[in-house]
Amino acid sequence: MNRRNDWQGLLKMANEELDEYGLSLLIVEPEKGSFNCEIWENGKKVETYAENYYEDELPDLLTDAWHHTKVYYIW
Repeated sequence: MNRRNDWQGLLKMANEELDEYGLSLLIVEPEKGSFNCEIWENGKKVETYAENYYEDELPDLLTDAWHHTKVYYIW
């Protein structure tokens, strides 16, 4: 298994950490093959962090979004 592209596993890890602050990341696919990353707080979308990413770009995107969320919503 290629762990580099295990974006679902990375998303799960990020959300497990962010959950204690009422935050989560969500990856949505509004068009086939195009992904967006959203930041949610207490069940409400607060930000669309990024749009129009390919699936193979999601691990790097999630790492950036996870860090962004911690810096701007927690610290």
